[in-house]
Amino acid sequence: MVPVMNSIMSLKPFGLISESKKKQLNNSKIALRQNIVDTINEVKETLSIYDQSYRSLVVANNPSVFKDFLISAPSLFIKLGYQLGMMNYICNFWNFRFDPRHATKSMNADELTDLLAEFQEGLLFNQRVPEVAW
Repeated sequence: MVPVMNSIMSLKPFGLISESKKKQLNNSKIALRQNIVDTINEVKETLSIYDQSYRSLVVANNPSVFKDFLISAPSLFIKLGYQLGMMNYICNFWNFRFDPRHATKSMNADELTDLLAEFQEGLLFNQRVPEVAW
């Protein structure tokens, strides 16, 4: 994520851009960077819950903690999968769109505004657990 975030932060859209649009883009970039950092921290936190539970099973020989984890795991893994999937999407899309082997390495301000908004929206995990057939 770091190279992609650095690229996002440094990208300057082409064409004439009003001062208000420049400010909006800068604020969107800063907010997106913070959302990505927050998402990475949430992923680390979720993985640490697993690590601690697994450690209690293997090292402390305490299966009840791991059992409790397994009971709550589906909702944790749904969120984890969504977050990792969205960050993967951001990286893949950005690297494809701004691949140095292609001629198009920029976009206009409106396109960039829309793209940043899409990334922002995607990082907002909806807490509802999808209905499953079990």
